[in-house]
Amino acid sequence: MAELLLDSNIRFWVFLPIVVITFFTGIIRHYVTILLSSEKKSELQQVSDSHALIRSRILRENGKYIPKQGFIMRKNFFNNDNDGFFKTAKREAAAKNPMTDPSMMTDMLKGNVTNVLPMIVIGGWINWAFSGFLTSKVSSASWYFLNVFGLRSMYTLILGQDNAADQTKAMQEQMSGSGMMAPPDPMKAFKAEWEALEVCNHQWCLQGVEEELIDGHIQPETIYIKNKYA
Repeated sequence: MAELLLDSNIRFWVFLPIVVITFFTGIIRHYVTILLSSEKKSELQQVSDSHALIRSRILRENGKYIPKQGFIMRKNFFNNDNDGFFKTAKREAAAKNPMTDPSMMTDMLKGNVTNVLPMIVIGGWINWAFSGFLTSKVSSASWYFLNVFGLRSMYTLILGQDNAADQTKAMQEQMSGSGMMAPPDPMKAFKAEWEALEVCNHQWCLQGVEEELIDGHIQPETIYIKNKYA
């Protein structure tokens, strides 16, 4: 197979212009997405339930660092048979069809306008304007799509981690359909967390730590004084 010889002028008139066009298209897409994005309001009840689940999980994972009495008190708050949170909380499953939600359909349309449409338009224009050129042994259109997914680190550095210029994240969300998934059933989440917390036993991992400090000839008062005047 014959080796391809590339004209050095392509570097300045084809290679770099495509990189610049792709980069600034992503910057414009980022700010257009911010302007078109609508604020998503969370219901107070959902936020409260989410925090309760998080607190219960933290108690299971880190309860060994608090005294047994404190662990039992917190566990009873969630799992008491009479007035425990997971026993008395009654929630209805969200049965709303996402396809009938106008705000969600509007967000999907905005996502297509700011992500899919620019890729098709800019990619088609580059394929027409730079037709017949080879850049780094690939076509001009191929080089454009390589830049679309290859400039993620630059966008993250300039615009931050959660930027709208990253095409990969938007395409993954559309392919997976994560935006169309219904929220989970709160009662099932409460039941699962209640079962996990019910079988969790307290194991006090700081038992005898004072004696270990004294046996090691390091008095707690000495540690406090050193830290205070260090």
